[in-house]
Amino acid sequence: MIGMTDKRWGERPLALLVVDKVLFNESAAHEQIRLLIECGVISKHALLTQFKLVETIAKTSVGKIDKKALRVEHAAAL
Repeated sequence: MIGMTDKRWGERPLALLVVDKVLFNESAAHEQIRLLIECGVISKHALLTQFKLVETIAKTSVGKIDKKALRVEHAAAL
């Protein structure tokens, strides 16, 4: 999950998912997210309007997720 610049809200979440593309079902994923919001696990304000399938998640030299690199790489997604 990374924050991407948004004209209206300032920043919106973008979920980057590493999944088996053969088994992934986009409509089921949206339904699961809706259920998580209804249960209060995810805030309504953090509603995912977009997610993107990726092969890998960029990491730094110490193994942490490289959010700066991910924002640059996926800037056109929103």
